[in-house]
Amino acid sequence: MSRRVTHVYKHLNKRRTICGVDPPLFQLAVLLSLITLNQLNSLRGALLMFVVLIVPARVVTRKDPQMLAIVLAADKFRARYDPLKRAARPILVVGSVGEATRA
Repeated sequence: MSRRVTHVYKHLNKRRTICGVDPPLFQLAVLLSLITLNQLNSLRGALLMFVVLIVPARVVTRKDPQMLAIVLAADKFRARYDPLKRAARPILVVGSVGEATRA
């Protein structure tokens, strides 16, 4: 019986990144640095803004690549369950001789 060999290419299973950052996060960093450049007319400020935004974006992408998708999707399911919000339930107080009153 011959052995079956299946070729798997690593680059097909890797997540697409730009400079090690998820593309939407990279686009956000570039956009905010361009806004900084436009508003402050400072190339140093824009470069500093880009670096300040890229470093945490790289950390987030390295830790959990699906974090951005989870955070964006969490807004849709907010009303489903919230342990801190509890519906008010009526309390029935029973008196000594079987008198029932609502509180």
